[in-house]
Amino acid sequence: MVFTYVRWKRGLVAGVACYLAGYLAMFTLRPGTVRRAMATTTATTGHRLPPLAASVPSDVPRWKVLAWLWHGSLFSPMATHYPAMGGTWNVNPMAGIADTHWYLFALAPAHLFVAGFVVVLVSWTPKPRCEFYTGATTVLGFFLCCYAGSVYFCTDQVPTDGPDLLTSAYRAGLLYPVAFGGLGGLLGKRVKSYFGITHEIPPEELWKYDNLRTDEERRWE
Repeated sequence: MVFTYVRWKRGLVAGVACYLAGYLAMFTLRPGTVRRAMATTTATTGHRLPPLAASVPSDVPRWKVLAWLWHGSLFSPMATHYPAMGGTWNVNPMAGIADTHWYLFALAPAHLFVAGFVVVLVSWTPKPRCEFYTGATTVLGFFLCCYAGSVYFCTDQVPTDGPDLLTSAYRAGLLYPVAFGGLGGLLGKRVKSYFGITHEIPPEELWKYDNLRTDEERRWE
């Protein structure tokens, strides 16, 4: 089975690194940009709402607000409780700055694509389609971080105010790394083939190589 030959540990580390790199990139945003993002008034359903900043506590630390923007760049909205509107609404704070900071939406795809490429480039991938699956192993670390972030980056006063769990964990955490990490892995396959890059079989995986040999090859040994 092709999954037997996939290197999971490298993908796990690469996925975590991609999440942290995207989050840290948000710290380059200026305070004015963050305030404009928090002035978003449109829910994902199109309803007009009070500014997002008016519905969350004023003492929310900057690092949490930047985490909301990071998840927003993954098209994962923030679930926000609006007492005056009678419920919880999904609002993406990135909508307020999408016209000038559209490139932030490309952070995760670019990071995951490069991660999938690098993981395949340094890994032994002996079977067809193994490169795609190896690149897609970034899902392990990225999914865990998206899930943890949707819980950890909620406000202390209203635990439900934070990145939407469903879209953060399952849409952003699964779809992004599988798609872009896998595509990066396919490019890694092309590069390895073009430059003739090969890898020695790790000693602990020699038994897998034995499974790859055909009966004809064993007969001539």
